[in-house]
Amino acid sequence: MQFPPMITKLPLTTSRKRGSMLLLALLSVLLLTGCSESYPSTSQDGTAWNEEWTMLGAVLGVEDPGYNFTLEQNPVVLTGDDTFYATWVTGESTEYVNDEEDTVDLYPAEIYALLYGCTEESYADAAIEEWTAKEAETYEITETSEITCNGQTYTLLSYTVDKEDNPYNRGIVAFTRYETYAITVEMSCTASYTEDASEVLVDFLNRCHYSAAKED
Repeated sequence: MQFPPMITKLPLTTSRKRGSMLLLALLSVLLLTGCSESYPSTSQDGTAWNEEWTMLGAVLGVEDPGYNFTLEQNPVVLTGDDTFYATWVTGESTEYVNDEEDTVDLYPAEIYALLYGCTEESYADAAIEEWTAKEAETYEITETSEITCNGQTYTLLSYTVDKEDNPYNRGIVAFTRYETYAITVEMSCTASYTEDASEVLVDFLNRCHYSAAKED
C-alpha cells in the first residue's frame, strides 16, 4: 500500500509546526468528501454510547477530556472518505508567527486525535509502523511503553523536541489499531505547560470509547 507523502504545512490555528507526523502523512490525500455518521448503541468496553461525546466517524467517541481542555476542531471528515480528526486545547492562546510568517494562535498544550481508515488490517498495521519509525527519526524518544485503556492497547512514545524554531518542546503520542483503522492520539506541550503530559494523555485515553463490532 502506498501511503501519502509527507508535507510541511498544517492547517491548524495552533501552528503545530512540529505537528503530528500522522497528520503530515495524511494531508496530501485528495478529494474532500462529506459523510453522515450514525451513533453506535454501545462501545466495545460495554459503556452505553453517549451522544454528547465527541465523535470521530462512527468509530471513536471521546468524553470531555478534563484538565480544562476544550474542543477546538472536529470536522466531519478530514480528507478522503474514511479519515477523521479532532483537536482539544487548554490555556490562554498567544499570537505566534510560524516559519511561513503566518500569525496563529498558540496554546500551552494541545491534544490531537486522528483515525485513518484502511481497507485491510495489515495496511493499518503498516501505517502505524511507518508513523512510529518517523516519530523516532524526528524526535528524541525518552520513553516507550504499552498501556491498555478500556480494552484497547496503545503504544506510547514520550519525546522531547530540541529545535529553537519549534514552540512545542515535548510531547507524548499513542498509537493503536482498531479493526481497519490506524489511530494516533498525541499531546504537544510548550515549556509553560506544567501538568504531567503522560498522566493527562493516559487519562484522555481512558475517556476514549470504540464502537462495538456489529453483529452479522
